[in-house]
Amino acid sequence: YDKKHVEIRVSFMLSIFVKWISKETQEKKGEFMLAQIQAMFAVVDLGKINWNQFLEKYLEIAMSIIGKVIVSFLIIAIGFKLIKILIKLLKTTLEKAEIDYGVISFSCSFIRIGLRCIVIFMAVAHMGVEVSSFIALLGSAGVAVGLALQGTLSNVAGGVLLLILKPFQVGDYIVLTGTDCEGEVAAMDIFYTKLKTIDNRVIVIPNGTLSNSNLINNTKQERRLIDIEVGISYDADIKEVKRILTDIAKMKKNS
Repeated sequence: YDKKHVEIRVSFMLSIFVKWISKETQEKKGEFMLAQIQAMFAVVDLGKINWNQFLEKYLEIAMSIIGKVIVSFLIIAIGFKLIKILIKLLKTTLEKAEIDYGVISFSCSFIRIGLRCIVIFMAVAHMGVEVSSFIALLGSAGVAVGLALQGTLSNVAGGVLLLILKPFQVGDYIVLTGTDCEGEVAAMDIFYTKLKTIDNRVIVIPNGTLSNSNLINNTKQERRLIDIEVGISYDADIKEVKRILTDIAKMKKNS
């Protein structure tokens, strides 16, 4: 044999060996997979199961879950009740301190929402939810909710600005220029301000709109200039009319 024939024979033998190895490997893989499938779908002998131990184990798990759920609901119910009592006491204390009613209403609303969030967080943590995972979930949800509720968050920021700048207080009569909204300020909440009109209607205005609008406060100052038009005939004595009006004004002032 020459060198070329030897190389051909050697390569042929190597190819046969590689095919044999591949065949053995595939057969072993097939047997292994078949064994796994048989193990997965093996028929369970129900007669060999200890049903008392089985029921006791899973009944204990179920009772534990039900107990955590009941306790979590009790935490929310009792917590909300205590928050209601606390807010009532806080409101009474602030009213005795003669703080502006708008500040009281806004502060109570803000504190109420914050405390309720804390109670819900405690209830969820008691149910076994990981605190770190829950905080991460709240952070992600907060970003999404913040983007979706930009208008609502602007109302909260507007309410804070109204409390700091105090362009009006509860009981003042205000007018929003460019609109038909005017009335006495009845309440200021965390999101909205309520006006009571002369004809006993209630107008609800977002705080963001109020903080970015031009408004007129008719009762901010103790004294105001009022223009009253009095019609007289052309042949009337103007000096006499002025004297009569002046006397009426003096009588009103003295009374």
